Amino acid sequence: MTPHARLGARLLAGALVFTLLPGFAFAQEPAPTVHPWKLALAKRMAEERMEHKEHREQRAAGLRRLARELKRGKKSSIHGRGERVRPSRPDDILPPPGEPTVMPRSARPFGANAFTTPANHIVNDRTGDSGDSGQSEAAIVAVGDKLVAAWNDGQGFQTFGDTQGWATSSDGGLTWTDRGSLPHPTGVTGFQWTSDPVLTVNDKTGAVYYAGLCDFNDANGARSGVAIIKGRWNGTAFAWGPPAIARGVSAVSDFIDKEWIVADSVSSRVFLSYTRFPAGLSMVEFQSVDSALTTFTSPVRISLNTAVENGFVQASRPIVDGDGRLFVMYYLIGQGEADFYRIARSDNRGVSFSTPVTAQTVYSNFGTGAPGFNRPLGIQFAGIAVDRSRGPNRGRLFLSWAESINWLDDVFSIGFVSNKTEIEGNDTPLNATALALGQTARGTIGSLTDIDLFSLPLLAGQSVIAAADSMQSGGELSLRLLATDGVTRLTFTAFDATVNTSLQNPQGTPSGWMFTAPASGTYYLRIASRIGTGSYRIRVGLAGIGAERGRDQRDVFVSSSDDGTTWATPVRLSEDAPGFDAFIPEVAVAPDGGVYCAWHDYRDSAPGTNGGEASVYLARSGDGGGTWTTLGAVTDTLSRWSGTPSNLEPNQGDYLALFANASAVWPCWSDARRGNPDVFTAPVALIPNGAQVAFQALRLGFNRVGIDWRATPADTLTMRLYRSRDGGAYSQIDVVTFNAGGALSYNDTTVTGDHTYAYRLGKFTNGIELFYGQVRLFLPSTFPLAMSASRPNPVGGTSFTVSVALATDEPADLLLYDISGREVFKQTVNLGKGPHTLVLPVGGGLKQGLYVLQLRQGGHNASTRVHLVR
Repeated sequence: MTPHARLGARLLAGALVFTLLPGFAFAQEPAPTVHPWKLALAKRMAEERMEHKEHREQRAAGLRRLARELKRGKKSSIHGRGERVRPSRPDDILPPPGEPTVMPRSARPFGANAFTTPANHIVNDRTGDSGDSGQSEAAIVAVGDKLVAAWNDGQGFQTFGDTQGWATSSDGGLTWTDRGSLPHPTGVTGFQWTSDPVLTVNDKTGAVYYAGLCDFNDANGARSGVAIIKGRWNGTAFAWGPPAIARGVSAVSDFIDKEWIVADSVSSRVFLSYTRFPAGLSMVEFQSVDSALTTFTSPVRISLNTAVENGFVQASRPIVDGDGRLFVMYYLIGQGEADFYRIARSDNRGVSFSTPVTAQTVYSNFGTGAPGFNRPLGIQFAGIAVDRSRGPNRGRLFLSWAESINWLDDVFSIGFVSNKTEIEGNDTPLNATALALGQTARGTIGSLTDIDLFSLPLLAGQSVIAAADSMQSGGELSLRLLATDGVTRLTFTAFDATVNTSLQNPQGTPSGWMFTAPASGTYYLRIASRIGTGSYRIRVGLAGIGAERGRDQRDVFVSSSDDGTTWATPVRLSEDAPGFDAFIPEVAVAPDGGVYCAWHDYRDSAPGTNGGEASVYLARSGDGGGTWTTLGAVTDTLSRWSGTPSNLEPNQGDYLALFANASAVWPCWSDARRGNPDVFTAPVALIPNGAQVAFQALRLGFNRVGIDWRATPADTLTMRLYRSRDGGAYSQIDVVTFNAGGALSYNDTTVTGDHTYAYRLGKFTNGIELFYGQVRLFLPSTFPLAMSASRPNPVGGTSFTVSVALATDEPADLLLYDISGREVFKQTVNLGKGPHTLVLPVGGGLKQGLYVLQLRQGGHNASTRVHLVR
């Protein structure tokens, strides 16, 4: 077994344990040896930040030069790459967008649900925008029914101004006024808002805070920084105060990225975290400021100053609960095949933090974004929220993320079947060179306009890996997978000569991605120039699925924790068929404790696009994150990103927004329906939380399952009981009713051993069936004879409890011996095969001391010690 295979086996084993043990959290640090693909990922992430620094001072001059070349016909467009602008490449020229596919706004069935797609509303004003002006990375907050939204605004690339925009609504998000640019601080030269807008609101005072990345100059020269503004509603008018610069670092040797803020209603402070990239490394830092934005604390480092974290962290977020507990979450690129979401906690409002712990260990499809994503990097950031309600789950944290299958463990075992050299011309689907799984594609991109296509047949559910491990010269080539229609772009990454290696060199850094086919058909591997030319070699093969949670390129998961350290078993929200992407989920908690999650979802795509068109979906949990109901699409029109030009990179952004208050839930997202990206929102009415229904206990027997649930407050609810076997669809098996004390016990005797079962309860609220009390279990077919320790131990009362498992249906004997070996008690039981719980009396004649309780059946025995005290 190769080192990579051993590492994969270790991580897969860990994932299996994590799936089967609720509440178990990974505690191990990443492996000490950096996986080559992860090293390349961290390097590319740092290089993108360095590109910003290198070009900042030339930004205005470069824009004007590109504009002149555009007028002279030398360039096709002006495109943005992250926080800087670059000309489009021939491979980036998109076909004209077709007519959008419109979904009806009438009730759309989702299982037993009839969720009505809400009316969609555009937030930004498109007047005067260029044809490829993009709007993405939306943020939104509400004070009652008055809202503020913000976004990355690509029009600033055309006007040489800020690349941030904002808007307000005073009617619950039905109509919006685009407010243009955000204010600048007085007395600061060269100030520009650049990227990553974030909004938060103090839910007690109604103060709204905005944070964004900025560039400016001071006595030390060019600076990269982050600034915050405070604003308030006055009737139907909203006004910002003066911006305050929280931090500035040298734009030559440092860089600040991915800031996030949260307002604390307990202390009236604002908490801020961000990533610094000094000398090509990366670290997460934290600051706080008073409500007036007067005095910022000195930066505190959150991420660890260790080899496994320094240079491998990004995308932090602070979150604070209703009692002032503060947490900072960040993303850690793992040294092996897995990545990590880490969390540090502070109980003194950020003065000091605990050592970060691993909240989740995940597999990330970092090689590509979702279909139509225009950045050759798909770093997956997590969302985080906290329950600030007065309900039973107050203070509970919720983490949302999208996770793929583990494909890195298969990268170095593909492409060995044979070589396949391109046959020119192969620039259209009709003349594509035939390629088979397991082969290595070879060819040459001879010019900036040259395109090579390889046809690749895939079966539904197959997960294909494409890994470029050789390129002849410098510059970049692009590597895409096209849908069976030959047009829709499903994946995208770029590679250059840094991938050069041989298959015998395990430290090589190939560049590629993994994609799961949602339908059988002929797909197309597309290689073209991004800014370079040269020969290439691309290995193609299948990724195997083991014990990992993900089923395809990305599924949405949510986990919860009451302390930030111990996390519940993640719940997969993606209920669609494997092969459809699910991207950048966000989570929010309403004041009544209802939990919501929204994400870009591709299940509603037209068949020919193979999952290439995006909706935004919404799901809800009414039992503190244990069970989720997929409500449906909140978008009334699909977005086909591969036919949507944008001068922002990434075009969809690194996050969408989700906000909930007592009025409604507001998802806010970047949308491609109008030909270039715009910001849309759709207010969704809150669904009343009602009684809490939670799983209590589980009892397994031979071909039987017993489950207990409880309703709080006690209620004689009548609900539907659903069951799923081996991960299949849920089907209704019964109608059940809680007793007057709010308890429900159900025994299912229609099950068989060696299968995995899941149960959940459903009840209708406002015409939508919501689900509660989900529990998953594996039912074995055999039960070895076993006995647990007594409860309590020592025994001081008149009885004690033991759990036993009987191997057969034969009678069994229970015997109690004193310390001398004398039998003092014997009872024959006929319980049947499987586990049972027994309450045994303590006879008055038994003296204090140590006893041995023995279980005998069929010539076998099991025993435990019982200590009696008087």
